[in-house]
Amino acid sequence: WKPYGPSAGALASFLSTGIRKNGELVGVFATQLPPDAKPICSVLNTISAQSWSDAIAEVDHQRMLVQKTARMYLQVIKGVDVQASRTAFVLAVGDATASLRKTLKGHDSIPAPPTQTIGNVLLQGWKQWEHLEAEMRLSLDSNDYSFETLTKIMTFNQAVDTYLNSAIEQYVISATAAQPDLPSVIWGVSQRQTSLLERMFVEVLFLRMGIAVETNKAGFEQSVAAFELSHSELLGGRRNSSQAVGSFLPDLDFPGTSNACALDAMLDVIGKFSMMKTSLQEVMASNATSEQAAIRRADQVSATVVNAMKPALSFYETGSGSCTPTRSTAMWEAAIDGLSRLPYLVSKVETEFALVESSLSEGWMKKAAIDLGHHKGYIRTEASDFQLVDAFLAFKSGWDSFRPTDAQRLLSLQVAYITLNKHPAGSKDQLDYAPGSEEYHAVHKKYHPIYRDILYARNYYDIFMLDLNGNLIYSVYKELDYATNFAANGTIDEHGV
Repeated sequence: WKPYGPSAGALASFLSTGIRKNGELVGVFATQLPPDAKPICSVLNTISAQSWSDAIAEVDHQRMLVQKTARMYLQVIKGVDVQASRTAFVLAVGDATASLRKTLKGHDSIPAPPTQTIGNVLLQGWKQWEHLEAEMRLSLDSNDYSFETLTKIMTFNQAVDTYLNSAIEQYVISATAAQPDLPSVIWGVSQRQTSLLERMFVEVLFLRMGIAVETNKAGFEQSVAAFELSHSELLGGRRNSSQAVGSFLPDLDFPGTSNACALDAMLDVIGKFSMMKTSLQEVMASNATSEQAAIRRADQVSATVVNAMKPALSFYETGSGSCTPTRSTAMWEAAIDGLSRLPYLVSKVETEFALVESSLSEGWMKKAAIDLGHHKGYIRTEASDFQLVDAFLAFKSGWDSFRPTDAQRLLSLQVAYITLNKHPAGSKDQLDYAPGSEEYHAVHKKYHPIYRDILYARNYYDIFMLDLNGNLIYSVYKELDYATNFAANGTIDEHGV
């Protein structure tokens, strides 16, 4: 229920999501949808399901290849099958470079970056990859394996991995916004498993080199936990979002697996993965004389996990597969229960969208579910943009320094942006910034035109940024809830933010 402004007395629909910096929740980003919301045409809607699938798979493949390149480099240093490892290094470098170029320029069914955010993230990943490749080649050519060189290489490797992971998230978010019925999050979750395998191996090898030992030990444990969590979610599905650390796009739900062939393959995967985890732990605990043999065993077991994953990944990508299942229902129940998995036959995910006590037209109600799917994708796109974190932190800093108390901020900001705003009610957004030397006004001048344009492009009614205390530190339209506290007097429940 919207008590303020031109929409006073109307039932208001909000979509909200968290603003995170380095995984930590710092604020809330919310959009108010208008009662007459209509689907928005976008270039994203012209991309086929196959192209979305291929793009997500290709970037995940890049991420795996980059980690494999780092692993082969480290195996050369460790003296493990040096000639074979050097050859594998050269091949992985070539494959990773070609794959990155495909997604940057577009290739066959893989579209060129469909959004500016995806293009920016891929370009940053490419730049970090160029640095990583150059440093590894120089190190091998000069036999420079110093602490400083290895630390630099580890840093570049982590940067490439971070950017590519962000690119995958952006592809999934954009695909979900364009076509909510696509299993894009399942593609993202399943495809990243191979890159997690390579990454945990790399973390162990850096640890054995004495580089950031505690960081890499913790990284290995997190990679293992992320792999096991994703495996569990693929089996049982994800409902009501995920609170677990390491979950891929935790706000996006998806159904579990019920195909017998996929389930059969997944049980093979987790069994072989348990062997790989043990072999990597043996590498971590090995001494100088047993290290090379331990790395070779881990390498061999890793290959069996990758091979076991292929039929499962094929199913998740295409949604179909054929095989001759060899396990009975009783065996499956015992296996899944033993692995602390959810039942693999899940109930239908609720997809109906309804508004309680709504006076909206029946025509709008029929397309509400489709529109909501689009807007959920849009808000995830905005919330995952690096720019939003910068904007929110800038507004928060400007808010905190504007006046000593929330009550004084409320009064002064409403006077500056509503009372003294020369534009009429419903057009207060036309004021780019209020006069004054305060930090808040400079921040408003920088970011308000950007989010006003987003509001127009997405056909939102309004856009909010709230801090964790419930203060509405920014809105586009500057209605009378601007600068108020949504946590006071039950306002959050009333607004549904």
